[in-house]
Amino acid sequence: FSTIAINLVLHLGDFTTKKGMYNFDIFSRLNGRIVLILGNHDMQMLNNLEAYAAQHPHKLQIIKGFNCVFKPQGLSVLIKKINGVKVLFSHYPGVSQDKFARSAAKRSHERTREIFGEQNCDLAIHGHLHSNDGFTHKAREINVSVERIAFKPVRLGDLIMNNNFNVSTLADVIEANEQGRD
Repeated sequence: FSTIAINLVLHLGDFTTKKGMYNFDIFSRLNGRIVLILGNHDMQMLNNLEAYAAQHPHKLQIIKGFNCVFKPQGLSVLIKKINGVKVLFSHYPGVSQDKFARSAAKRSHERTREIFGEQNCDLAIHGHLHSNDGFTHKAREINVSVERIAFKPVRLGDLIMNNNFNVSTLADVIEANEQGRD
């Protein structure tokens, strides 16, 4: 496990495991402040995560919901405009339908997709799928599940370059979105 010198880490969910196991030592091994976007496996340990965040506000911030609405439970979305591109960061894909999602995870995923459209996002950066992402919309989504990023942090710019994300393709997508809004 290695770290890179950065001052902000976006963790896109499933910090804890299916069985509710967690290791807060990982937080101390990551440089900078950590913003945790909740994943479906984090819900079992939400109280523990919130307690840690309350004790270490300089180290951990938890994103719950969108625009202060935490429904469905487990929804966790952050939207930022980066170099003119509106990026949705979430645990779930923002464009593609996840055929594996069930129950609460399915409701959170569906709401994430709705938010992506309602907010006119251009790109979704997500986790959740592990390496089962053959069906995702490659021009508008980047899967950052740990299996896809070699189990270590990656810089946003490197992530885009390593995924062969074509900036001109994104510009075409943005232009098409803007034409569709008229």
